[in-house]
Amino acid sequence: MDCLNSKTEIATGDAEFCKDCQGVLNYKSNVIDNQLWKCEFCNNENKVCIMDEEEKPKTEAVSYLIEAAA
Repeated sequence: MDCLNSKTEIATGDAEFCKDCQGVLNYKSNVIDNQLWKCEFCNNENKVCIMDEEEKPKTEAVSYLIEAAA
């Protein structure tokens, strides 16, 4: 829980994972037309849905807030 105390970027929603290698969309990722991400690790093309620039990671470390199942 100490990571929540640090000054990392906080994001809501789910992280985008590569369908092939399970790499995570990050601030260095290139997303074309907010829909296509070519994974930096395995070059697999992934369909993603990024509605606006605020949804793209902007820093090296991102903490995702997830909601517990009902």
